[in-house]
Amino acid sequence: MTGEPPGTDPVVTFESVVDLLEQWEPDVAETGTAAGRLQGFLDRGLNADADTDSVLDRDVVERRRGSNEADVSVNGEIGVKLVGEVRGATVDEVNVTLSLLSDWYSFVAVYWLDPSPEGADYRRTIERKASAPRLDLRGLAFVAGDSDDPDDADRSAGPAGLVGLSAGVAGLVAMALAGVTVVGWSLVRVAGPAVAGRRRRAVPLCAGVRDVPGGPVAAAPSRGCRVGPPPAL
Repeated sequence: MTGEPPGTDPVVTFESVVDLLEQWEPDVAETGTAAGRLQGFLDRGLNADADTDSVLDRDVVERRRGSNEADVSVNGEIGVKLVGEVRGATVDEVNVTLSLLSDWYSFVAVYWLDPSPEGADYRRTIERKASAPRLDLRGLAFVAGDSDDPDDADRSAGPAGLVGLSAGVAGLVAMALAGVTVVGWSLVRVAGPAVAGRRRRAVPLCAGVRDVPGGPVAAAPSRGCRVGPPPAL
């Protein structure tokens, strides 16, 4: 059965569907599939004020099946598609599905079941490419559910995430510089004592030290650098 109840604006119904999707929390502990639970949720929400004795006054919420079909349809005009984890390999699949849904429905809503930060770039790619005019739809909406991972906020690409990244890079740079210093002093120690009759010359390790006849000349040595000869072995 398709068609809006008498006196109902499909645009208003679509907005109501999107509002309900934003409130829906798919509980994996409940029995049945996510699509089945969503069907019941939308049916109760859309028909809360309807006259239960009259089928004509109710929005028809139906369960659909098929990878290229909507998971739930409302009045035969609104298709709701549930999409799980999105990766690079699945971007084209989702785009094709949206194109197919636009042939069957006037309105399409996509619900991201897995809104984890790892797939954020792929989801944004899909949302940027898709648009109601491009797909010849009267309405198109994307709704993200709540992530099941409590650590997602710590892995976000926001300011906190950038601070953590900067600290990690700084730590790696410090370790690398420490390694260079150790290698430099190791080379000095391996060189051993000076040849008899010759004076051991200082080995400059600091930036800004120039080696000229008569000995090295320090030009504004950096803090913590050693310009003179290494300690006696």
